[in-house]
Amino acid sequence: MAEIQSQSQLPDMVEKAATTLRYLRVGDDNNEERGAIMDKWINVPALKWALKLSLRRSEDPAKLLQTFYQRGFTLKEEYMLLWLEYVLSYRTKLGSDWWATDAYIIKTLKETIPDIELPKLFQAMEKNDNLRHFAEALKKEAAKSV
Repeated sequence: MAEIQSQSQLPDMVEKAATTLRYLRVGDDNNEERGAIMDKWINVPALKWALKLSLRRSEDPAKLLQTFYQRGFTLKEEYMLLWLEYVLSYRTKLGSDWWATDAYIIKTLKETIPDIELPKLFQAMEKNDNLRHFAEALKKEAAKSV
């Protein structure tokens, strides 16, 4: 077994140096998330681009959501709202709700996110003008499936 030597200390160094909290941001503020810039400049645009390509190919929304989950996209609220907008675009492109019914969307959501997160997602949808009516329809469908 190899012996690991301890680090040598300088003669004027105290036994235990006081540790100080250093902030990476300007203004001594430690309440910022580091991932916000990554989301804004990389993840969200990449996801939007992938959704546009998927819409051209008419990919099934449930399979698409599973693919994103498998590729490491966490199912954050922001990403789920983009996916729900994709569902609406998918319905519009195919010409009817038959391809992605509300029941199908609720089933897919329950398979991918915890049930406790559904009300939070519906609230976020209601804040978005494009998704407000869709949120109401999904709430009704979720109430039926309970």
